[in-house]
Amino acid sequence: MKNNYFKKTIFVALLIFSFSNLFSQENQPKPYEKEEFPQYAQDIRRFEIISFGSLPFVFLDSVLVYSGIKWGMNGFQGGFPNIFNAQSGFNAKELTGIILTSVGISLCIALTDLLINRHKRNAQAQIQQKQILVLPEELNPPVNAIIKENKESTEKGE
Repeated sequence: MKNNYFKKTIFVALLIFSFSNLFSQENQPKPYEKEEFPQYAQDIRRFEIISFGSLPFVFLDSVLVYSGIKWGMNGFQGGFPNIFNAQSGFNAKELTGIILTSVGISLCIALTDLLINRHKRNAQAQIQQKQILVLPEELNPPVNAIIKENKESTEKGE
């Protein structure tokens, strides 16, 4: 009986997998364009990635620093605390403090990155504004006049 059930299950699975290609889409999704999302959404996403991405590393550093401080306050006796041992580890209050410190430092890192990138974008925008020179119509000669002047100067040999 078990063998018959197993054969039926394998048959149905093979049937599903063999026909799954018939209904799949062959079109690949087109990649996002730069202007598809507003800048604030891109900034929020970058903030999120940096804060969550730095959290494990900051947590490890916070644990090591706190363990070192704890070891130093005990006169460097008994060896460096083993954070993976429940007996010599941290109590709930210490662990809560370490986690909150790690989250705060990760948010500060992401906020610093956000401020630096906004400052760079503003500086680039100011440089681009300074490079754009708008002349009044009376000072801005028509294109044909510039072409005529260049032709006349080349014919004269200048």
